[in-house]
Amino acid sequence: MTIPEIQPPTSTGAVDYRALVEQIPAITYTEIHDRTSPTGQRTTYVSPQAARILGHAPSEFLRDPQLWRTLRHPADRARVMAAERAAEVTRQPFHAEYRMTARDGRLLWFRDDAVIVERSGSGDTLWQGVMYDITAEKTAEEQARRAEIRYRSLVETLPAVVFIDQLDARASNVYTSPESERLLGYTTRDWDDDPDLWAKILHPEDRDRCLEAQARHVRTGEPFDQTYRVIARDDRTLWVRDVAVIVHDDDGTPLYSQGFLLDITAQKQAELALQEALDREHEGAERLRHADEARTRLLHTLSHDLRGPLTAILVAASTLERPGLSQADVTEILRGMADRARHMDRLLTELLDPELPATPSPP
Repeated sequence: MTIPEIQPPTSTGAVDYRALVEQIPAITYTEIHDRTSPTGQRTTYVSPQAARILGHAPSEFLRDPQLWRTLRHPADRARVMAAERAAEVTRQPFHAEYRMTARDGRLLWFRDDAVIVERSGSGDTLWQGVMYDITAEKTAEEQARRAEIRYRSLVETLPAVVFIDQLDARASNVYTSPESERLLGYTTRDWDDDPDLWAKILHPEDRDRCLEAQARHVRTGEPFDQTYRVIARDDRTLWVRDVAVIVHDDDGTPLYSQGFLLDITAQKQAELALQEALDREHEGAERLRHADEARTRLLHTLSHDLRGPLTAILVAASTLERPGLSQADVTEILRGMADRARHMDRLLTELLDPELPATPSPP
């Protein structure tokens, strides 16, 4: 913005123009080149806004040509003076952003724009400029910068791969946190260079399921939440949990997908080890069940198959003790006792060695 040199009011038009300049939310000023001044220039006009913004009345700047430089932040003085000299030599517009200290000690940011113009008729030159208070803008920028640093530090130190993907068929990557290189061996540059990298590192047995879920995520907007295997650059197979959601703008338009990739390999290995232990426990329980069934069969054999022949032998032995038996009866009873004894022997042999073929019992 260029402000023509402001002259004392001599007409209604001039008075209206000065009123306009002195009402805008900025400090306007003019400085003429004056070799007798220690700064090489002398302030001839400062708008009243200087008192409201900086706490210094315009008359203070008119009396002290160095007040501008005194109020500037020490860290900005050399840079602003260099910009002033460059504008003086090139006759190009002056532009600078710098800090100044108000009377009450507040540090304010200004954007200073000025041009060199010639005074009509005299050939002399002067600066005409305007200073905007941009403290709020700079404060917002600094807050945004600190927030970005804070959240970037948070994202890049999480033990998970944080990512942002486009909503296209490939889920083209926009951002991947550095954790990707530690976990998978792939750098952020690798993700930038290969739009199909995610699909390429999916385990073949999980690829179709994950690609279908990704397509559904983009198409319907439903969250993506899948557990699958990936192949790292060094050929290790890792289990990951991948969770992503669609981010929308204020009017509901989908913008991109963002999420995280968490390494759950240790958890999966623990689950597999637990499953193996459960399988072994199940096998042990089955063996115990079979042993219990064998014990039941043994008890049944002892109580039934062995007790019957034994009882018959005892009865036969008691019969032999009776007087008056014929030799034929004795022979028959002894033969029956021998048959039942052999039958018991076969049963005992089968119990002790179940691998031997069963021998039919006598009728």
